[in-house]
Amino acid sequence: MHEVIIDEVKFYVNDFEGVDYFVHAYAQDPAEFDQYTCEISKIDEDGDLELVDTIYFDSCGNLEEEQDTETPIIVTVLNILLSDRVHGIIRGF
Repeated sequence: MHEVIIDEVKFYVNDFEGVDYFVHAYAQDPAEFDQYTCEISKIDEDGDLELVDTIYFDSCGNLEEEQDTETPIIVTVLNILLSDRVHGIIRGF
């Protein structure tokens, strides 16, 4: 069996209201690869980034307590990164 380790992921996503976001998820300690930080930023009309939220999770997909998991863009990003199916970027291998 092979082990796949993701240390950094960057991507753009838009919501159904036409708002664009930039997502940057990265390993907090590249030697360990089990704790991740994910920054979700809204892209304004001038192309500048405005931080929406920062999410912390481990490589198994466990979120730190008291994090927002209801906002639609956060739900979308978590589904992309941590899907339990084989399509998650960080999880699903």
